[in-house]
Amino acid sequence: MKKEDDKNLDLIAEILLGAIRRESEAFNYYYQSSQKSPYPETKSLLLQLSGEERKHRMILIRELQILKGLLKRGKKGKEFIKKDEISYHFPDELPYRKIDTIPGLDISAVSLPSQLTGGDHFDTFPILEKNQAMLLFDVAGHGLKATTVKGLARSVFDQFKESYLEAQASSDVFSPSYVARMLNQKVWECCHKEATFLTLFYILFQPQERKLSYISAGHEPPIFLKNGKSDAEIIDSDLLIGVDKDKSYSGVEAKIDPGDLMILFSDGLVETFGFRDIEFKREELIQLVRQNREADVKEITKIIVDFVKSKLEGKTLTDELTLAVVKIK
Repeated sequence: MKKEDDKNLDLIAEILLGAIRRESEAFNYYYQSSQKSPYPETKSLLLQLSGEERKHRMILIRELQILKGLLKRGKKGKEFIKKDEISYHFPDELPYRKIDTIPGLDISAVSLPSQLTGGDHFDTFPILEKNQAMLLFDVAGHGLKATTVKGLARSVFDQFKESYLEAQASSDVFSPSYVARMLNQKVWECCHKEATFLTLFYILFQPQERKLSYISAGHEPPIFLKNGKSDAEIIDSDLLIGVDKDKSYSGVEAKIDPGDLMILFSDGLVETFGFRDIEFKREELIQLVRQNREADVKEITKIIVDFVKSKLEGKTLTDELTLAVVKIK
């Protein structure tokens, strides 16, 4: 009977994974179509549809996480895993990360409660003093499982980064498609063993060439505000890291100009608003950033954190929150 239950759970997991792929495709399709529409009413409708697909994808990812936990523990489908009772308080002063940046970019970042705990990991570094790479991944779950996978993923990426930076390798080595594929292959076995996965966003800024390239593997898309032009978003999304060992990832390029602003954040922000009966209004956050876009990156970071605190109304964070603000000079 137990083997039959496990087979059923495996089948459901495959169905959920297929649904996540389709939700990602629908999300990308609706958003891209909205940008092409010449009619405001149609554009608004398509944007709403893309938002709904994004919410559905997050729900499916959470269900897949729960199901993988059931498979690992050998429990029956009727049982549920209770999330650890974890809460994080906001510090009195923001622990801004020390960041080595290149000419052409201003970057500010914070990790709450700290960069040493939980499943979030953020890293950014210059390449040949003219390009800047930025990585943010979030391991599904908490506790030893998340720490184990995070430790491996961080170690793999650090070894890869240090090896090629010491060799003065070109930016091609740090292309989003290669980094995502390499990391996925290296952590797949551990993810399978620990019944978890990673959401990932990796971006390569090339300010001298006025472009960026990125890959989003199931991660909540950042906010990307164009200076003096219609606002845009980084929205194309691909499959989670640690799910399909043979997955090939494709990077996406976008143009950047002086004054452009990007807000990158971990799933902790979404979960803070989406899973505590507080409606997460992405549009409200975009409007807040738009109103304060002339401020420096540290000020914008603080404004966003204060916004989160005000929305929680004294409640604590239940998931880590990593936030990065990037301004193109």
